[in-house]
Amino acid sequence: RTGAEVEVVGGGDRGLDPVMYLPLKSVKVGALRMFLSIWTMAREDWKGSQGDDGTLVAATPDGAGGALIEIKDENQEGGAAIVVWRVEGGTLAYRLKESLLMHALLDELESIIKDDGIDKSNAIFQLREDNGIDEVRKSLPARPH
Repeated sequence: RTGAEVEVVGGGDRGLDPVMYLPLKSVKVGALRMFLSIWTMAREDWKGSQGDDGTLVAATPDGAGGALIEIKDENQEGGAAIVVWRVEGGTLAYRLKESLLMHALLDELESIIKDDGIDKSNAIFQLREDNGIDEVRKSLPARPH
């Protein structure tokens, strides 16, 4: 399975539409959740929060839509992954914002992976496929570069 293919598990149980699936080899769920929680809250164009179940939510300030970010560990169905689900927002304007958020999220994840100061054995996550981020990027509309 590549990053462009989405297995509907987790958010799909909530009746949500899948937006992005990034398969991981391993993940330190708590550390990555904390990092992404800070990242979502620091975004000026999105409001970040954390759900009771540990998922992260990024919502537009105008209430047009939101995305649920789920971090799955190796023991969950489908294995370790970062999965993003569309909570609301079917308009074209929202989907453009959402796509730009996904590219920004991938940029952040890529900066973690490429940080030479972090020993790979201590990394908070490892990609299942070396080109996993690029594969996910190809599946998203509205490429910002």
